Amino acid sequence: MLSLLSQICDTVSSNEIPSHTSDKLDDYKGFVRVLDWRIRSLPITRTDTDDDHTPVLDEQTMIMYLYQLSLLLLLNRSSNGLIDKPVRTQQLLDKAFSIFARLSSCKQQFPIHVIGCEARTDEQRAIVLDIISRTENMSSSRSFNYCTRILQAVWAQDDLRDGTNLGYRDKLTWVISHCMIVPAFV
Repeated sequence: MLSLLSQICDTVSSNEIPSHTSDKLDDYKGFVRVLDWRIRSLPITRTDTDDDHTPVLDEQTMIMYLYQLSLLLLLNRSSNGLIDKPVRTQQLLDKAFSIFARLSSCKQQFPIHVIGCEARTDEQRAIVLDIISRTENMSSSRSFNYCTRILQAVWAQDDLRDGTNLGYRDKLTWVISHCMIVPAFV
């Protein structure tokens, strides 16, 4: 997964995604689609079954799913939605928030940050803040103060926009550029 995250960062870190009139756009879209397929194809299969033989995911498997969902969301948002339809993105978000609600904690800040940046409703934001709170209550947890502050700044940007659509990359760049220390979520 870290290799795929690195490839996503390399792919979207260029100054600009090729314009719609560029000959390079098709190549870029093709590469992004391949990356999307590789992320979706990650083998995450460890499951247990309950008394009804219904698959039940253990916490470690749910966290792996969160990473997978985070990578898919990051790739889609960072590439300006070149590959994803809004319905699929919403399905990914619904799965992610459902997993957050089922976890007892999540020490990994990366999926909390990526998925948390997508929280648009008070209910979704409460789910994110709740998983952060449950995690911070563990004695072995590192502080989520920085992550929480960044999420709150992102949410404020989402709430304050007046019909204009601040791009995903621009929004995160603006918020993170105001940090005195670059956050380390991975």
